[in-house]
Amino acid sequence: MTPPPCDADRAPAEEKRRKSEERFALALKAVNDGWWDWDFSENTLFLSPRWLEMLGYPPDEPPADKSSWDCLTHPDDKDRVTEAYAQALQNNLDHFEVESRRLHKNGHWVSVLTRGYISRDPSGKPVRATGTTTDLTERKRAEEAFRNAERHFRIVLDNAADIVTELDLDLNPLFISPSIEPLTGYTVDEAMALGKEGLLTPESLKNVMAIHHRELAAAKSSPPRPTRAEFDIRRKDGSIMFFENIGRYLRRPDGTPYAIVSVVRDITERRRAEERLKAYGEQMHALVARLETIRETERTRIAREVHDELGQNLTGLKMDLRWIGRALGKLKPTPEMLKLRRRVSDASELADATIATVQRLAGELRPGVLDKLGLGPALRYEARRFRENTGIDCEARAPAGSLRLSPDKNTALFRIVQECLTNVARHAQATRVTVDLCVVESDVVLRVQDNGKGIQASDLASQRSLGLLGMEERAAQFGGRVIFQRRPEGGTVVMASIPLAALEENK
Repeated sequence: MTPPPCDADRAPAEEKRRKSEERFALALKAVNDGWWDWDFSENTLFLSPRWLEMLGYPPDEPPADKSSWDCLTHPDDKDRVTEAYAQALQNNLDHFEVESRRLHKNGHWVSVLTRGYISRDPSGKPVRATGTTTDLTERKRAEEAFRNAERHFRIVLDNAADIVTELDLDLNPLFISPSIEPLTGYTVDEAMALGKEGLLTPESLKNVMAIHHRELAAAKSSPPRPTRAEFDIRRKDGSIMFFENIGRYLRRPDGTPYAIVSVVRDITERRRAEERLKAYGEQMHALVARLETIRETERTRIAREVHDELGQNLTGLKMDLRWIGRALGKLKPTPEMLKLRRRVSDASELADATIATVQRLAGELRPGVLDKLGLGPALRYEARRFRENTGIDCEARAPAGSLRLSPDKNTALFRIVQECLTNVARHAQATRVTVDLCVVESDVVLRVQDNGKGIQASDLASQRSLGLLGMEERAAQFGGRVIFQRRPEGGTVVMASIPLAALEENK
């Protein structure tokens, strides 16, 4: 017969049991899930404080029995919960798992996941079940939010006018939105199968790959930034459409790019409008150049007629008047004769003044020195004439040798100088102007500088600045440009440059 345990033997066992209960209590507090235990023989149910907390009950509110808590299950879930229990018991399963909704003390429903483990006696009869209950409310809300976001995203994708794509780092498609079909005629599956080689024209593919390689190299060492590219796509019907791509690289946590997400926008109409505008601009430039050529031709013709024919006629008239004057001087000086002599002398002086006016007009229309000696001498002639007419100090400096420019280029640069000098006389309030003509690398450069009040930004934007537009147009028709600058110390600099190659090609 085994002797009963003495107090000395009972004390360590009691201490061991106490510590075990403490560890169990701490474990119940530490675990975020609720714990439950159901004794089948007595039909009693133990619920941990966390289990009660999930449903809003205080820890000291003990359950009467299992049936009193089963009534908290949502009516639509009761059959499923009962079935899960029954299947586990009938099929000798050692565990079960079921989702359900439980009624919170405040009246709302809480989604929970219940996991149970069944204990059996040696004969296999179930004697108890124990397990955990996990609060799924936040997860369910997150899942619902995700489903809503996914639904909204799908609605946007299905109805967007733009194409959304995800590409790997070789620009192979990983995802293409359905909007590709109305734009290109290809279904998503067809577009995925074609890939970049089948969708893009060869020239566009080459350009896009060059941009991608450059941007990818930059993305590996710089902060994220959007990438842009324009390319052509051959539609299923064979027509060409133009697209603009705006993409951004997706990165791993360490910052390494692994894919690119893009929005691809149809810019066919915009591109065609730009091409029409460009063609219209080219036509306008050609028209302006043609009108300028006609105007210069007409100026030259009028200048030649004025200088040659009218000038010769006036010179002949002057010689006749002088002959008449000398003849009258030989006659007896009666009052009537003296009066006639004065009239002839006045007419001779008027003829001289008219000849000077004719020469001035002919020079303004087309200075003969420009055609005979070239641009440099013509600029020096114009500077001298400007100085004499306005009293403003003007100096023109040009290379000693001839630039051997064609007449129409000589004319364009000369007219730019004339327009600059006209603006100085009218608006600048300057006392000095310098004109410099030189060759800088591959350009012929013309620089006109004054010490006046300086050009204003409003002058450049004014619709009345036709003279400035005219200068720009003269240079643009030969591939050049004109820059207007206000000097910090006062005055204006106008710089016109025309490529030498353009000049030589147009000789």
